[in-house]
Amino acid sequence: TYVLMEPSTGRPLALLEGGFLTGIRTGATSALAARYLARPDSRVIACFGAGVQAAFQLRCLATVLAVERVLVVGRSRDRAERFCETMARELGVPVGVAEAPRQAVSQADLVTCATTSPMPVFAGTDLRPGTHVDAVGAFRPATREVDTETVARARVVVDTYAGAWEEAGDILIPIKEGAISRSAVAAELAELVTGAKPGRQGRDEITLFKSVGSALEDAAAARLAYDEARAAGVGVEVDLG
Repeated sequence: TYVLMEPSTGRPLALLEGGFLTGIRTGATSALAARYLARPDSRVIACFGAGVQAAFQLRCLATVLAVERVLVVGRSRDRAERFCETMARELGVPVGVAEAPRQAVSQADLVTCATTSPMPVFAGTDLRPGTHVDAVGAFRPATREVDTETVARARVVVDTYAGAWEEAGDILIPIKEGAISRSAVAAELAELVTGAKPGRQGRDEITLFKSVGSALEDAAAARLAYDEARAAGVGVEVDLG
């Protein structure tokens, strides 16, 4: 549950269900990053994960890219097939289960990872030139979804520097291994949006967006939901006295 407060007074404005907002703000952040880092002609997505967050990733990415096909990799074949059926109906494009991670990654223009795996879910050597990788599942220093090869091959952008240095095992583990240094992180997302630093710099460049989430994203999503709900007359108003 989110509690949204008036900044100037601390007065509570709203109680909002947190699960949905967390899912959609995570997906929206990835879509914003893809706008700057993915090739504009990206059409095929490899999706690692078949849960709630993976669905939000695909929904949001489809708002900024003309997606034509999705290949899904999941731990449970049955769950992955049900996920594919649901997402195919929602997106209006073919969504199918990949037989192996390599099959999905080697065909993808964009790879999105929204899993609970503590270890890499694909091999960085399988990435084609020009692929954009989006990793949102791992948020602890000792866990990661992408391997050292991926990070070493990619231009790396994070949602926030502070979050990356505290929680992004995908980056912290390669640094600990000595494979990269902190300077390998080229930018945080806000720097791309403001134009302080460039997005994609070439058609064959591999890019990686690593997100662990931030309180600022939560606050922005909650405020937007509150404002939209007030404008639409949605929700139940409670007098707190």
